[in-house]
Amino acid sequence: MQGLLSVCQSYVNHNLLIVGHGGIFTFGLPCVCPEVSLAEVVKSDYHNASISEIDVRVTGNQFRGTLIEWANNDHLSGQAAELIPGLPALGDLP
Repeated sequence: MQGLLSVCQSYVNHNLLIVGHGGIFTFGLPCVCPEVSLAEVVKSDYHNASISEIDVRVTGNQFRGTLIEWANNDHLSGQAAELIPGLPALGDLP
C-alpha cells in the first residue's frame, strides 16, 4: 500500500500503468477500493495478462480507489485467452 501511495504521490495528474501478479491485485483490491467485496472478486476468473482499471485519488497521505473494470481479457485471443487457474481444483489436491 505504501508503494502505491508513493507512486501516486510522485506522478500527480498522470495515468499510471502498474503491472503485477493477480493475487496481489485480487487481495489488495478491497484495501484500495473499500466498496469492493473480496468474496465477489475471487468468484471471477482472472486470466493471465488481464487488465483492471482503478481510479485512485490521493489526498495527503491517504488514497481511495474506485474500481472501473476488473480482469478484462477482451484483448486476448487463441491460446493466450485460455484460462489457467491460479489454484488447483479441489479434486486435484492430495
